[in-house]
Amino acid sequence: MIIRTSVRAQLPGKNWLTKKCSAAEHSLAVQAERDSRPFIPRASGRLRSSGKVIGNVISWNTPYAAAMYYENVMVDPKTNAAGFRTSKGWRSRHGVKKIRSNRKYRYSEGGGQWFTRAKEKNIQKWLIQAEREVNGK
Repeated sequence: MIIRTSVRAQLPGKNWLTKKCSAAEHSLAVQAERDSRPFIPRASGRLRSSGKVIGNVISWNTPYAAAMYYENVMVDPKTNAAGFRTSKGWRSRHGVKKIRSNRKYRYSEGGGQWFTRAKEKNIQKWLIQAEREVNGK
């Protein structure tokens, strides 16, 4: 499952302005990805390190990214369990499409909705950064 969000600024204008806005969107997406990291749950660090920026799109690409972002435990519809422990770690029944449960994840560090939480904390900084990027300051 991939979580994606994008940063977009649409301003009418000349070609140079469009290019500056595209550069500002990319720069802002890079900063937003960095600012989101402290809010991302960290067990192994795989989810945090999966964050990538291409253009103005930020994506976190792990099989469990969406479940962690929306904070609902995904369970096997037959067993109502998230998985089972084996000698090789946690596993699920092969080929089963899990469903969202009403149970919420408990995080020791970070939490769900990390982009939203980072945005609430940093939106003013991001707006200043984007304005500086477009104005060339």
